Amino acid sequence: MADEGALAVVLMSGGLDSCVTAALAHQKGRLAACHLQYGQRSEARELEAFHAVCDHYGVEAQLKWRPWDPVYFGAVGSYARHTYEFDRDAALRETIISGNDVDTAPQILASARVGYEQRFVLAELEWVHMDPYFLDAANTVKYQGHDLWNLRVIFTPTPSWWLGVRVNNLTDELYADRADFAFGNHRYFPGREREVYVQLGYRTQ
Repeated sequence: MADEGALAVVLMSGGLDSCVTAALAHQKGRLAACHLQYGQRSEARELEAFHAVCDHYGVEAQLKWRPWDPVYFGAVGSYARHTYEFDRDAALRETIISGNDVDTAPQILASARVGYEQRFVLAELEWVHMDPYFLDAANTVKYQGHDLWNLRVIFTPTPSWWLGVRVNNLTDELYADRADFAFGNHRYFPGREREVYVQLGYRTQ
């Protein structure tokens, strides 16, 4: 039986390896799934398989909606609150009190995307959210979380050739991939600044 207190985050492509990994993670705890698209040739099939795996295991929350062609909307997210169930004077002069939030554990992780897809072009805007979280077990200092925006556009002028442009961290937000508090100091592991990628691809028939 899965341990309801453990959360396993699995990056899945939708292939057989992903299915096996998801099954093993589900045996040991709750499953949160993540899927990335980067203009790969099998993008649509991988996304379909990813959603099928998520539907099978009931992974957190997800929404897929196409209000009208060619516009689509999607969102995924998870909510979990992890707390201590004991009192203790911990290392580094921290006092843990039962009910305190576990440090470096955001309660909400979510993303949403809106896209426009036609025969020759696909454009998608994505929002990624990380909730604030405490940096220490005593719950005295906090990282305020962040919101990021990503953009990707793929042009397919012919059945064989495609051109992709991807912009990560569109607004050039300053944020931390991870943050904590140790030895009396804040520690931030900075996320990447705005990045622009241009891809040119050719598909064999």
